[in-house]
Amino acid sequence: MSGTCLIAPNPDVAGIGVRIAIYAQNFLGFFPALAALRDKHVDEVELDALEAQSTTILIMALAILVTTIVEAAKNDFINYHTSIVLSLSWINNTNTFLYFLLWLHRKTTLSQERHNEATYSNEIEISVESPSISEHSAFTIEEERKVFDAKRELSSRLSQPAGIGNMGWWLDTLRTSLNTLARGEKRAVALSNANRGVDTIVNKEDTLLRQAQVTFQNTIDDVYASFHQLNAVFLLGSIHLTLMSAVGIWLWHSPTSFGASPPCSAAKQINLLGHPVHIGSLPLQIISLIMYSIFLVPFLNLVLPMAAITSLYIFCNRSRSSVLFSLLISS
Repeated sequence: MSGTCLIAPNPDVAGIGVRIAIYAQNFLGFFPALAALRDKHVDEVELDALEAQSTTILIMALAILVTTIVEAAKNDFINYHTSIVLSLSWINNTNTFLYFLLWLHRKTTLSQERHNEATYSNEIEISVESPSISEHSAFTIEEERKVFDAKRELSSRLSQPAGIGNMGWWLDTLRTSLNTLARGEKRAVALSNANRGVDTIVNKEDTLLRQAQVTFQNTIDDVYASFHQLNAVFLLGSIHLTLMSAVGIWLWHSPTSFGASPPCSAAKQINLLGHPVHIGSLPLQIISLIMYSIFLVPFLNLVLPMAAITSLYIFCNRSRSSVLFSLLISS
């Protein structure tokens, strides 16, 4: 009641039981999400469970909005009850973006795992094909002298006749000289490979940069593929935002003449972020029209909130990495 203006109750919308049920359902919906994020890893089962939960709540929210549209078209709904429906719709929207947060974490984790695997494979390839120079730096002048002496000894023995009495000694000398030569050639080849590995190590940063670009492109491809496949939560969330915005524009275009609203309903107060505001308030009308217009277009209405969530997600991850780095440095 506001003054002498009487508003007929509508327990299907304004009833305390209905509102508590919606509040509790959305509040409890945060617990599965927090449980999934507890170990900083969201697997496919956890993501599917939250998708089913969010889909169920959004379908119910859509049913409420459709009922509101039908009742308002028949002049059986008033502005006060419609404002309550819109308030509940904002709460129901949290399921779309809660699911998006877990979905984003899942996709980011998968992209990071692919990046780590690619980096690890590249490091293994570098370590196999390009041994470190220090490992082969033992190929010294002394070893070169031994190879030269082995060649000279082998040439000297080959020029001598191989008699029956000294055949065993001659063969032992030949085998020793050949082994020395083989070791020398092997070390020379290893040193050559190490020198070639310098260029590979120098270019490692360019390789990692290309891998980072591939990882970013994979993330973009995952986002595009998910929208291309019309993920159920994103689809229902976008439709819900569009219907909610349509009802909001319909209401706030002319709040005093909406549906079966009595003229005195303009003085009725609603709570906006804990502050009482008259339904007939002109600033409230202007702000509401702007806000609902932003979320009217399907799919585009997801861009702004998802961009905000993504920015916050990136900021939190970078802040956490900076804290961990500072702790490691200080220790």
